[in-house]
Amino acid sequence: MMELSFEVGMPTTATSFMFADCSSGIENGSFAASMLTGSQLVVDVKVSGFCGYEDYENKLIIKYKETFDPESTFAAFFERAENYAKQYCYKIGLK
Repeated sequence: MMELSFEVGMPTTATSFMFADCSSGIENGSFAASMLTGSQLVVDVKVSGFCGYEDYENKLIIKYKETFDPESTFAAFFERAENYAKQYCYKIGLK
């Protein structure tokens, strides 16, 4: 049985662009689009331990990102990233 180890790296920020209000006036050939930006936190979660604790050289890197929430703590972000990676591993058959 594998004993997987999860290491959450330091997050970086990314910007995502979303378009809203595109439906008004389409029928007569004009429409207005407002561009909204949102900051996202992006982090690599390194998974190791596929062949036991001695196997730390082989790693699977899982990307996790979420929209930045100023109300959330970094500890909560790291926990969500690790849980995401654990669920991902489970879904692909790594238990």
